[in-house]
Amino acid sequence: MARRPNVHDSFFKQLFARPALVAGFFAHYLPRRVAAGLRLDPESLEPLPTEFPGQHVPSRRADAAYRVLRADGGRQPIYVVLEHKSRPELLTSAQVARYCIGYWEGQLAQGLRRLSPILPVVLYHGARPWRVARDLGELVDAPAFLSDFRPRLRYHLVSLGPQDPPPRRGPVSLRVGLRSCRPPSFRISRPAWPLPSAAWLSCVDPT
Repeated sequence: MARRPNVHDSFFKQLFARPALVAGFFAHYLPRRVAAGLRLDPESLEPLPTEFPGQHVPSRRADAAYRVLRADGGRQPIYVVLEHKSRPELLTSAQVARYCIGYWEGQLAQGLRRLSPILPVVLYHGARPWRVARDLGELVDAPAFLSDFRPRLRYHLVSLGPQDPPPRRGPVSLRVGLRSCRPPSFRISRPAWPLPSAAWLSCVDPT
C-alpha cells in the first residue's frame, strides 16, 4: 500500500530548498558560536544529495542538507543536515548518525583523507515536549568501564512545539514558514490552516 504523502514533509522540503531562507535559519536558529563560524551568504550554500543507497540497511533520505563554507576561509567545508519531526522518536540520534556516515563514506570513496565535520539539526514541530536522547551515546547501555568508548554524535534541536515561544527571528518568510509548522494546542489529524506555498513565501520575502 502506498504511503500517504505527509503535508508537513512536503512543505518542509519546499521551505528548506531556498538557500536564502536556509541562510536565515542557520543565522538565527543555530547556536551563536556555530553561526558565527559559517559563511552564510546564500550563494555560498550548496545543496547536497540526501539519499544514501548502497548501505547494508534500508535506504534513508535526509530532508535537506547543505555544504557550508567556513567564515575564516578554512578549506574544510561544514555539512549541515536537516531533519524534521512531528513527534518524538527514540532513535532520532541513530537516524542522523546514519546520515553522517553516508556522507563520510561518500568522501572516503572520493579518496579524501580528512572528513568534513557534520552538524545534524532536528526541527521539531510536534505537540508533546521532546524528551528523547539527543546524543547517540545516550542510546548505548555501556557499563562504567566502557564509558570512554561510548560513541558521541549530538544533534542540535530546534523545537517549535506549543510549549515553545513562536519564532520571532529571521526574515519574514522564514518566520511565517516556521510558524505554519507549529501545531495547535489541541490534537487534530490535519493542519488547522492551509500551509502557505513556497511561491507565496517568495512574495512575502523574495530574498
